[in-house]
Amino acid sequence: MSRLIIFALSALLGLSQPVSQVAAPRPLYEFTIQIDYAAHRLEAAQRVTLPNSSGQPSSDVLFKVPAADTPGVFDLHSVEVAGVPITYTWNGTALRVTLPTVLQPDRAIVLDLKFVVNVPPLENAQSFAAANLAYTSDALNLGYWYPLLAPYRDGWVNVPFEPIGDPFASEVADYLATITAPADVTVVGGGELDRRGNIWKYALPRARTFALIASPRYRASTTRFGGVTYSVFMLPEHQSLATITLETLIRAKTLFSAIYGPYPYKTLRLAEVSGPWSMEFSGLFTVGETDIADYNGTPRNRLIRVTAHEVSHQWWYGVVGDNQVREPWLDEGFARFNELRYYEVYSPADTQWWWDTVIGTLRAAQPLNSGTADFSDHRTYLTSIYNQGAVFLDDLRSTIGANAFNAFLRDLYRRGSFRLITTQDFFDILKNHTEVNVQGLKARYFR
Repeated sequence: MSRLIIFALSALLGLSQPVSQVAAPRPLYEFTIQIDYAAHRLEAAQRVTLPNSSGQPSSDVLFKVPAADTPGVFDLHSVEVAGVPITYTWNGTALRVTLPTVLQPDRAIVLDLKFVVNVPPLENAQSFAAANLAYTSDALNLGYWYPLLAPYRDGWVNVPFEPIGDPFASEVADYLATITAPADVTVVGGGELDRRGNIWKYALPRARTFALIASPRYRASTTRFGGVTYSVFMLPEHQSLATITLETLIRAKTLFSAIYGPYPYKTLRLAEVSGPWSMEFSGLFTVGETDIADYNGTPRNRLIRVTAHEVSHQWWYGVVGDNQVREPWLDEGFARFNELRYYEVYSPADTQWWWDTVIGTLRAAQPLNSGTADFSDHRTYLTSIYNQGAVFLDDLRSTIGANAFNAFLRDLYRRGSFRLITTQDFFDILKNHTEVNVQGLKARYFR
């Protein structure tokens, strides 16, 4: 990436300099990526400008590398500071980098990493984590493909890589990416796009993560509404559903902005992927072809429901983050509940269908504040975290009243914006919005 381009994109993100020894508000990732689509491979240079906002001197940095969970997928070539190689060690998916000098509070350091990702085929379609970094005959799914800074809480938080759920947790950062791809390949990412031929440049500020989906088969449909540009990237066999999908995107974004708070970006993109699972990223999400193919001309289908679910994640996961391994209900329970809220507003006659089809008879095997390690299969995880989370939030709304409930969630969104919240934060803020005793409700759902 040329210095001129870096400064131009840095200005777009509100950064005075792309590299500085004075700490910026949050980390900055800069990627230069070459995609070899036919070989299912990408080569990447990753520069991370890391501010020390912990208040304590730091002698090392921890990156989480989910791609390293499968042997042969992630190949790290080098880690450098100012062109000089530095020491690093591996422990599973944890990459610990020893800094050449102690990083003092309110200062920043620039790390350069070079690596290759050999994207595996989608073989374990039942795993969320496996499906988000895989290739099929239709697309290259690049979610959680790069070394991601671990959260810092009086030390680096080493989030374990689990086979169930979404084994990720990250603070927000600013992202700049320049991607070179084959001329016939569409590269879909989050953020504002500057495309010139086969070079795609994305700028995404205050993001939880940066993902890419690439395919030579995509057909794009785009519209602008309310200051946001919405884009849907469909496979040709489902292009006829682009209009209803765009309508659902706009409706969901409008609803969640009204009841929680503002959407943080100027673009929102959806990309269809092969397989059964959909996945959220900042400014972008995927919807599985099985969800899209379920559309039946009515609101009673997975395309409408799952699209609303994934749009919800832009608020609960993207803006208000959580540790998705330790307390996944804080985003997945909210996203399931927001499916219901979508139907309540846009198709109230179908809310009972939603309860009967999605929730049914709830038989949760674990308390709501369980972690992913407490589960051995996805079905039990979905019931205990997604469905039980939605039922709890609906019970809480009935218990304290809709007005107090809505005011509480707006406050939670405001206070939790661009942070990682916990279940304790949830109940601490709730106290400010109701005098109703919710201890019995809490005891029913939480350990």
